[in-house]
Amino acid sequence: MGSSSIQLEAASSNQPVALARATTTGENTFSSYEYTITHSSPEKWNITMPKGDSVIQKNAKTVTYKSSTKSNLNQFKQSVDKINNLELLILGGTSITLLLSGIALVLSLPTAGSSTLTTALAAVGVYGNVARQIIQLSTEMKNAKIYYMRA
Repeated sequence: MGSSSIQLEAASSNQPVALARATTTGENTFSSYEYTITHSSPEKWNITMPKGDSVIQKNAKTVTYKSSTKSNLNQFKQSVDKINNLELLILGGTSITLLLSGIALVLSLPTAGSSTLTTALAAVGVYGNVARQIIQLSTEMKNAKIYYMRA
């Protein structure tokens, strides 16, 4: 998901000048856990997570990648990548409506354990692999939140 670009601008002598832009890598998820890494010196990470139980409102911050932040940033990235994969698995086994309902359920029960989520999912007719994947999604969202807060 990386990109790089060169922008041409006219200099005072009407000769084009190449301005390099840093390459970026990022991931965006349905549940609003996201990162964009700007590969510059020093490397900057823009990270986001849902604000409360909303996937529309987000908490966001920019963190410089350095010895005191790299472990939490790397763990945040791993959790976001897992969230993205789980969302795609859930979407592959069901509908976008059920995926978004599952995300809303997880966000509305931020401290719920797997048995509470299993019961809530069963109440809306979600069982089997999809229920297990939504529970895994919940775990990764909790992990991502921890690493976001620590970064």
